Amino acid sequence: MKKLKVGFLVDELVVSHYIYELINHVNQEDHFFKPTLIHVHGRKPTLPQFSNNRFHIIFGLINQIIFKIFKKIILKIEISQTIKSYPNYSKEVNLTSDSRFREVLVEGKWLKSGLNLNFTNSDLELLSDENFDCIIRCGDGLLNDDILNIAKFGIFSFDHDNNLLKKESLAGFWEVFYNKPSTEFVIQKLTTDLDEDVILAKGSLMTSSTWTRNHAQLSEKSNFFLKNLLDKIAHSRRVPESLESRDFSNMKIMLDSSRTLFLYMLLSLIPLIKKKLLNKLLTEKVTRWSIAYSKHYDHSKALSSYKEIKNPSGRFLADPFVISHQGKSVIFVEDFFYSDNKGRISAIQINENSEDFLGVVLEEDFHLSFPFVFEEKGSIYMIPESVEAKEIRLYKCLDFPTKWALDKTLMKNISAADTMVIKQDNLWFMLTNICSAGIGDYQSELHIFFSNKIDSTHWELIESGNPVIFDSLTARNGGLFYQYGDIYRVNQIQGKSHYGKSFGINKVLRLSASEYHEERVRTINANYKEDLYSTHHFNANSEFAVVDFCRLERIKNINK
Repeated sequence: MKKLKVGFLVDELVVSHYIYELINHVNQEDHFFKPTLIHVHGRKPTLPQFSNNRFHIIFGLINQIIFKIFKKIILKIEISQTIKSYPNYSKEVNLTSDSRFREVLVEGKWLKSGLNLNFTNSDLELLSDENFDCIIRCGDGLLNDDILNIAKFGIFSFDHDNNLLKKESLAGFWEVFYNKPSTEFVIQKLTTDLDEDVILAKGSLMTSSTWTRNHAQLSEKSNFFLKNLLDKIAHSRRVPESLESRDFSNMKIMLDSSRTLFLYMLLSLIPLIKKKLLNKLLTEKVTRWSIAYSKHYDHSKALSSYKEIKNPSGRFLADPFVISHQGKSVIFVEDFFYSDNKGRISAIQINENSEDFLGVVLEEDFHLSFPFVFEEKGSIYMIPESVEAKEIRLYKCLDFPTKWALDKTLMKNISAADTMVIKQDNLWFMLTNICSAGIGDYQSELHIFFSNKIDSTHWELIESGNPVIFDSLTARNGGLFYQYGDIYRVNQIQGKSHYGKSFGINKVLRLSASEYHEERVRTINANYKEDLYSTHHFNANSEFAVVDFCRLERIKNINK
């Protein structure tokens, strides 16, 4: 196999950990040539360009000074918390004396604005002689047209005006500032027409509570998919077709106003600090989930009239699934114990007007939740979430509904959440939420596998490729039900730093070994009972339906 030659366009040789990670990936994999650093040594203007008006000059300088002060304060407050979850976020690597990587020095000419980077004829000749297959833009600046066709497959970038992987990047700021529920990254091939860039990969993540945390998760996630993209190009020797044209009407504006940073501190950081102080004084407020059920009468009954089941003291119930078997209708739920921060699976037998709490029916040394239960050939099976075990497990009911045993481990060494299975056209389809980057983000990716039997340990990847959905507003499973022969997948809808804010109901249009398509038919918000904060799950059989929701409670009241 012919190796892929990749160049990395950098402004300086001290790079973020994420840029280093990309370069090192190319260095370590056999299907790449030794990576080449294209070092632009032309000096970038450091001062903003002001008009000749003296007032504008003075105002601009004052704004710049205040802007830097505010930014420093924000980073000081946020980064210490961000690196607890993303320890590589603030790291930098000096490549100056790293002999593993080749360096090609180009002059580069920045325009006075500091926004556009041009290249001299000698720069272009030098780069052309290198015969790069592709170049990764790791620095700042809008590139001039001449360099965009230097590499065989083109220049790949995360953004036009603001590189995502640079430590000082502003990526992820505006979504937090404007309370957007999701934040998107785009990997694109740059073209001479800004409105026609080729979209090679993209994903949408749940917006985090702070700017640096949002930036960190974007960097971690997008880095994985760029490495994956390079691997695919190296093996196929072609660039994937563009996913779609990009909508530039929502492009982020530049962040250069001290007023904007002040408002960010006022609207985003101060409320978080206030919340922490109140939690210390009054004990922490937590989300406490609850469930409710009802006969649904062909889904005509309002959720507000569903009967709520009281949570046991010191616990909460969530992720309900209902099944009828041997003349009994039983709800299986996550039964979370605050005392050891671990979920078990409990069972509740129901009829139209009453319920009998049967207690815990399945417990492991690790957390269990999302007890997806189904029938096959007269036997009852369950696939609970067992993400802590890094397995997808199939349990079989030995004595309905209280006695269960592990039947088969369907997948090992996998971190997957909220797994469901559907049998269709003599195939079993597994729908599960996996974080490809391994950072614990189970909200944004839906993956599908298939097999010809339910207890298989060899599940094939859907031919269209995973993830089939990469969007935190749609991807995470929240239940399943059937009506009139149609399949409906329920999905969680995340808010800004708000897990399971609401849920959507999607009609499955196409599910096969080659592709998956669905359409949203309804969205359910957390407004159908008093004081609800979130609702993220719905399931039904032919007679009963179950739903969950949560309210905010002080931890001191949980045991009451």
